[in-house]
Amino acid sequence: MTTLYSTLMRLRRRNIVQLPRRIRCCRSLASLMKTKETPSQLLCQWNKKISHLIRTGRLSEARALFDSLKHRNTVTWNSMISGYVQRREIAKARQLFDEMPHKDIVSWNLIISGYFSCRGNRFMEEGRKLFDEMPQRDCVSWNTAISGYAKNGRMDQALRLFNSMPQRNVVSSNAVITGFLLNGDVDSAVSLFKMMPERDLASLSALVSGLVRNDELDMAAGILLEYGNGDGGKDDLVQAYNTLIAGYGQRGKVEEARRLFDGIPSEQGDRNEGGRRFRRNVISWNSMMMCYVKVGDIVSARELFDRMMERDTCSWNTMISGYVQISEMEEASKLFKEMPRPDALSWNSIISGFAQIGNLKLAKEFFERMPCKNLISWNTVIAGYEKNEDYKGAIKLFSQMQLEGERPDRHTFSSVLSVCTGLVDLYIERLKSATDIRSCHC
Repeated sequence: MTTLYSTLMRLRRRNIVQLPRRIRCCRSLASLMKTKETPSQLLCQWNKKISHLIRTGRLSEARALFDSLKHRNTVTWNSMISGYVQRREIAKARQLFDEMPHKDIVSWNLIISGYFSCRGNRFMEEGRKLFDEMPQRDCVSWNTAISGYAKNGRMDQALRLFNSMPQRNVVSSNAVITGFLLNGDVDSAVSLFKMMPERDLASLSALVSGLVRNDELDMAAGILLEYGNGDGGKDDLVQAYNTLIAGYGQRGKVEEARRLFDGIPSEQGDRNEGGRRFRRNVISWNSMMMCYVKVGDIVSARELFDRMMERDTCSWNTMISGYVQISEMEEASKLFKEMPRPDALSWNSIISGFAQIGNLKLAKEFFERMPCKNLISWNTVIAGYEKNEDYKGAIKLFSQMQLEGERPDRHTFSSVLSVCTGLVDLYIERLKSATDIRSCHC
């Protein structure tokens, strides 16, 4: 108890505001001290506790526990530094790094990744300075610096580091390829990919995604068909297919998307096509359905939906929004009722659909039934009333929104301003009509 009391007093003098949190940490510390475990076992438990607090977003509590420990090891320090790096609190991470009595390669890699993840020349320069000061480096050190330069558009420095690496691996090449694609240098990315002595399907997935972002879809399709027959990484391969299908869909190229979709083995085809290790997943089906919905081909989308062996919330929402898009509210409502667990997007789509066709009664009914309204729900129903010129109803809903504690945003105010304009126009029109009637009587 004396140790606990002295720890509390020391912490209280340091920061009285955080005392309740620190009391909780000291209680857990006291409970661990009552066990009969060895000091090394106790320290392992404390390290796990710190890691758990960081993972659950309770960084202040983790720091309080860290400060209360009399004995720490490298894992303790690295866990705390990692927490600050993840939160981009680089100054606090650096302070701990500088105070560390014994640093290992993980400590150096953590602080370097922290600096390179921050935007700005000053942070990159400090990250490079630390990289140069490292007593020894591993592949993670090199890849962190290369990736940092690439993401910040400094491909010349990324390439210099890449070329001076004592031993490159697939991750190093992937980092440079991603950097080229982020900076729009498609030819260099493809060239490096083809020159790689070994590549994995993560390399292929990164290249395809980057080519799609750079609007080089046909090139991506060619690369995918040429190099997408490897044995490993089935998840990365189907992800690459899904990315390209979605890319074609965004540009309205449905036939190209469907050819790719049909090229992915189905569950049945997976058993019959020489043991190929990848097959369509729910994202493949959803991506293809979205392609059809985007171009208004609801019949083809529904045909895929009905064939799906497994559906997720996105599958249902895609079909519901497709019917809403073409104002087929009867089918949309039917699907909504069959949906196992509608989410906020499902409710908002139905509300929006009924508002679009002028059925404010049903729009309001679904809105009132919605178990958990969000800002989009309020904006949707208010905009629906405004578009249907039910200005009084819109104002009433806006007042109700404020009473229920939902803060309006610019979309809300835009609808409300339109309502006010509509009310003014309506008043002026009525005033003009009244004036005309009086003139006729005169």
